[in-house]
Amino acid sequence: MPCWIRDSEGRLVKIENPHETELELSVKVMKATPKDQHNQHALEENINAYRSMRDRMHPPRMSAPSCIVPPTEQLVIRPHIVPLLPTFHGMESENPYAHIKEFEDVCNTFQEEGASIDLMRLKLFPFTLKDKAKVWLNSLRPRTKENEKFYECWKRYMEAINACPHHGFDTWLLVSYFYDGMSSSMKQLLETMCGGDFMSKNLEEAMDFLSYVAEVSRGWDEPNAKEVEE
Repeated sequence: MPCWIRDSEGRLVKIENPHETELELSVKVMKATPKDQHNQHALEENINAYRSMRDRMHPPRMSAPSCIVPPTEQLVIRPHIVPLLPTFHGMESENPYAHIKEFEDVCNTFQEEGASIDLMRLKLFPFTLKDKAKVWLNSLRPRTKENEKFYECWKRYMEAINACPHHGFDTWLLVSYFYDGMSSSMKQLLETMCGGDFMSKNLEEAMDFLSYVAEVSRGWDEPNAKEVEE
């Protein structure tokens, strides 16, 4: 049945098949031209440009991402476990190694059947830190330790060993722990620098070579470090 509609200039126009006309108009509306998309983008920019001082001075509050990036595996934490966790405040009188030992004991005791112990530790560890220790944890960016410089890692490792002279670990174990924690690229560089025979070195030679690499690598990252210290 034909009908009459007004065109864009206000004139009456007779339409023989109104259903097809409505469908055509709907399709035209749904298809946005590049010009329309450009106008929409410009409109969004204008809205952002005219944000009020109130909006700019009070942006939406967002929490910083955690430095701990656990795997995608799911783990249900039982509420009764959290109060049993030891706490560490970052005070000089506290022993961080004793805190880690006690934390691991709790995790091993309440490990869920089939759950990864590493995942459980990653999930629960933030609950053990308080005050300055918690501030330190929150200041770390995600995956920061992945790109830690060799000399910084070696210095931190040696400081930990010297702070606990009664650790009881043999020298070969200390070298092994450090070597196993290195990235594959750093291992390749280490082997290249020593001619591919790092594992052939004795204990003293291995420790001395790691110290040498740490000193050399510091010069790569901080060429003027020695001059500044002098």
